[in-house]
Amino acid sequence: MKKALTLFMILSLLTMLTACGVSIPKSRKTESQPTESLPASDVADFEYELTDDGGAVIITKYVGDSEQCVIPSAIQGQPVTTIGNFAFAHCTALTNITIPNSVTRIGDYAFENCTSLTSITIPNSVISIGERAFTHCESLTTVYYGGSEADRAKMDIDATNHVLHDATWVYAS
Repeated sequence: MKKALTLFMILSLLTMLTACGVSIPKSRKTESQPTESLPASDVADFEYELTDDGGAVIITKYVGDSEQCVIPSAIQGQPVTTIGNFAFAHCTALTNITIPNSVTRIGDYAFENCTSLTSITIPNSVISIGERAFTHCESLTTVYYGGSEADRAKMDIDATNHVLHDATWVYAS
């Protein structure tokens, strides 16, 4: 709760500074992510499927109604490795999403039209972000990334993710 309040205060301050014309750098280093202590969202908030070999989970749809979503790292004892195409599309109530270290791929249009989304935590395990994954997420201003700037450069982020490219990236290392 304390970290969430701190994050809210920081985001409010950044919004006020930006409105006053103060320039804010596009990246900085930090030691921890602001939402790491939040509990995972209820598994009932997700529709999912097992991969063909049954060894991993693909999130296919978010059906929760919370403003904050912490994707679980495992469901039915299997790691969540993929956020599927359109999985969070049109979830307009979401303001913050935390992706676990088990995820390696974010699908096409995964967060399309999440119009209230202001921040997302992406671990350095993610190696691919699909086409238009963040289309119409104009409120997205901050990406908390679990790796370094060099790690981010190795990630395959589709060029159509303009909002994601324009956001401020906060690096863990």
